[in-house]
Amino acid sequence: MKLDLARDPAPAASDVDAGSEAPKPRLRLGEVLRRYDLISEAQLDGALEAARQAKERLGQALVRLGLLTQEQINWALAHHLAIPYVELGAEGITAELINRFPEGVLREAWAVPLLELDDELRVAFADPTDEAAVEAVAALARK
Repeated sequence: MKLDLARDPAPAASDVDAGSEAPKPRLRLGEVLRRYDLISEAQLDGALEAARQAKERLGQALVRLGLLTQEQINWALAHHLAIPYVELGAEGITAELINRFPEGVLREAWAVPLLELDDELRVAFADPTDEAAVEAVAALARK
């Protein structure tokens, strides 16, 4: 069975220099949010300072300050990483598909099997860049 992580393994065109195959360094969250005009430079500077003082991550500070919602941050990151963004509701998740995986693995990986078509399985991950979590679920899907 093929595990479809809904990720594009190739770097996005915007992340590759012309004439080069090497990906550019990943942008920081603030740069991603600015690229999509979700916050102003002044808002970013204020949120960075607030995050530093509260010893929290930038995304947490932006939400706490009411500048962005978590959904807006998730959308921007998914767009930047060229992966689909899905808001899950309980109505779309089947117990049959979930029960094929050990609960502990899914909880640890923060993963939810969404859909199976033919020999392809779509899985949502809270952090699709967590390679260990992706591989743990992929190994079970291949069995």
